[in-house]
This record gives sequence, structure tokens and C-alpha cells, in this order.
Amino acid sequence: MKVASIGEILVDIIPRKFGGYEEGMLLEAHLGGAPFNYAVTLSRLGSYVRGFGAVGNDEFGKMLIRILEENKVDTAGIKIKNARTSLAFVILNENGERSFFFYRNPWANTADTMFDVNDLDFNYLKKTSVLYVSGMALAVSPLKDAVVEAMKFSYENGSEVIFDFNVRLDVWRSKKDLLDTYTSVFPYATILSISTDEAKILYNATEPRDIIKALGGLGKKLWIKMGARGSIIVDRDKAIYAEGYEVIAVDTTGAGDSWAAALTYYHLVKGLNIEEAIIYANAMGALVVTSRGAIGRYVDENILNEFVESQPKIKIKELAP
Repeated sequence: MKVASIGEILVDIIPRKFGGYEEGMLLEAHLGGAPFNYAVTLSRLGSYVRGFGAVGNDEFGKMLIRILEENKVDTAGIKIKNARTSLAFVILNENGERSFFFYRNPWANTADTMFDVNDLDFNYLKKTSVLYVSGMALAVSPLKDAVVEAMKFSYENGSEVIFDFNVRLDVWRSKKDLLDTYTSVFPYATILSISTDEAKILYNATEPRDIIKALGGLGKKLWIKMGARGSIIVDRDKAIYAEGYEVIAVDTTGAGDSWAAALTYYHLVKGLNIEEAIIYANAMGALVVTSRGAIGRYVDENILNEFVESQPKIKIKELAP
């Protein structure tokens, strides 16, 4: 089974200590962008995956392509544009949670937003069973147009289309613009992946029942990420909750992307039922937050199995309607 991801690809600039920026502080450069964090995790688990996006003709662009190749992600969908590679500067809190500010459109005209419809490989998309899309990629054209076309094509081709909300208000003109744009592409998604933090920002929904009420009427499967509290999968009339694993969080960047990749691998690629697959997804999310960078900690299937077997069993239950 082949998988594709499409959207922003950039460099995450992550500080080595918590708090605000100051002179002389140490920063690390890491691969970033939800579709490519997802692709790397999926590849490490053993799935074939191609990423579609654009980098600049600079040292950061070369670095990103090299990291993807080292992790066996198919880079045939990566285009090189005559621009600088996009940057995301991360601010870390003491509990590992983070916020971002971007050197990217609308603040600067950088490479990842220049990916356009002509850069798509529809022959490859026709062969894929899963397409993963980041909502952040819809903030600006021509990348937005390419993502929408990829979603439409894949949906009509019968693929699972995972729409990850990935809310980054810093790159949008307004929250209304974001909501209107997201709503316009929901018809081409089969799965909506959202965190509780994102649901609070967009729908003022803080509890799972409120999130399900806000989005459940769309007729989509829901993947709800709750951080340390665990996660919920809603498929038709069934909602499964799994608690999270207890770990010490260093950096939560990319945890949701890796969680979605593990759920994709175990549920959609390997065919495990939701109750089994959600265990591995929560375990992946827990392992990722224990190091800096979205893909900082290498986790393959063996490492994930060892972690699950070494931990107390997490509670899994079906939620009442």
C-alpha cells in the first residue's frame, strides 16, 4: 500500500532551553512541516510514502531533502524553487508545549508556498490508498490550489484522505478565513484529525463530546488528539477512547503528526482494528515528546513494540453516544 502526504515543508528552529528568546541562546535546526513529520514516522515504521512539497535552493532545502532521503521517504514529489526555504521558530514552555512564529507567507515569500498544481504527480496519486493533508497548507496559493486538487483527485479515486487541522493562526489573515477555507475542503476528506487545543480555538469546544458534536454531523471519521490525556477515534456510530502513556515531555513538536502516522500504519496500512491501533498511536505520541524536534527520536516498529510491552496497559473504552 502506498501513502502520500502534501503541504508545508520547512525548518523548525528550536531553542535548547525553555522561555523567550535572548542574545546568545542556542538553537537547533530540525525538519518540520506536519506532512513531512508524518511521512518520516510512517517510513520508519515500514510504509512506502512520498511527500509533495517545495524547498528553496539553499542549504536548508538541501538539509531537508537529505533528512527525508536518509529516512527512506520518496522525495520525487519535492520541488526546488528559486526562493528561501521556509522557517518556523519554536518557543518552548517548561512542560514541553510550544508556540510558533513563521518566516513564511504572509510574512515572507518562501519556497513551500510556491508548490503548484503543475508540480503534482497524478499518476502516483492514483496508486495511493491514503493521502495526508495539513490544513496549514491552505493558507496561501499556489500551494493551496495544489492541495485542494490533490484532495479532490484522491477522494474521487477512493483513497482515504486525512485532513489534519494543524491550526497555525500566524499564517492566516483571520480565524474566519481559516474556518471558511477548512469548511470548503471538508467534502473531500474522509478523516478529520484535530487536537483539543485546536477545537477550543476554532469551535470553543473543550471536551470530547463538544468536539464530536461540532464535527460529527459532517459524516467523517474523527481522530481527536488530547495530548497527555490520550485520544479518541470516532468511526460511524462508534467512539473509542484510549488514555495516554505517562512520560516526561521535553518538546511536543510533531507529536500529533507522528500519532497520526502510527494510526495510519497500524489501522489503515496493516488493518488492525481501532482498539489495537490506537495503542500504538498513543505510544508513538508519547515517545516523540521525550526528545527535541518533531522527528528527533528514532522509533521503528520494534522500538514501539518494546515500549508498549514495557508499560502498564492503558485503559481503552467505548464512549456512550
